Amino acid sequence: MPTTVLIHGAYTSPWHWHRLVPLLEEAGNEVVVPELPIDDPDAGLEEYVAAVEAELPAGADDALVVGSSFGAVTACLVAARHPVRALVTVCGVIPLPGRPVGEDAADMAQPEFAAAVEPNPDSSTTFKPDSAAELVFHESEPDVMREASSRLRRQAAKPFLEPCPFEQMPGVTRVGIVSGEDRLLRPEWLHRAVSERLGVEPTVLNGDHAPMLSQPDRLAELVLAA
Repeated sequence: MPTTVLIHGAYTSPWHWHRLVPLLEEAGNEVVVPELPIDDPDAGLEEYVAAVEAELPAGADDALVVGSSFGAVTACLVAARHPVRALVTVCGVIPLPGRPVGEDAADMAQPEFAAAVEPNPDSSTTFKPDSAAELVFHESEPDVMREASSRLRRQAAKPFLEPCPFEQMPGVTRVGIVSGEDRLLRPEWLHRAVSERLGVEPTVLNGDHAPMLSQPDRLAELVLAA
């Protein structure tokens, strides 16, 4: 049975994949959804990768690795270190080898994001639920949008400030799914990152930043096609 690994992004959790998981399982996939230590101020990219590696089943050398938003950074690192079938990013923050992702923040994020988060004493930030509903989950059904916003977690700063510890993108099949109506990340940045960093033509899925909740059926088709 093929394995699909779903890696959540900043502020989110495995719950945010819950509408996609059964669709992939029905198609014959074993689905692994690790929980990243995003609210731990001492956890960096190595700890994120370790959290994924701890959940990989034995012999899962043909895994399909999917990273959403900031989870794309971890997905790229995992795919660079393990034999995988393919790498898929969903509205993904595509890293540059040896460079901190935070260097892209000004070009990458929509201007509304700055006012959507609040700083915490431990240098983490909290995404305001109302802002998340407007910027991330706005295409989901109202009850899903509200629950998705209420389940957000603190996001620590460390992994955004660390140089990405890999030398080049893995030589596997790559798919970069972007949203043409993304309110969190600039669509033009997403398109450019997929083209220049993943080295593939972007796959456009119109909708919000979280299609795993707003249009899981269509996202499942694109993931399974990889």
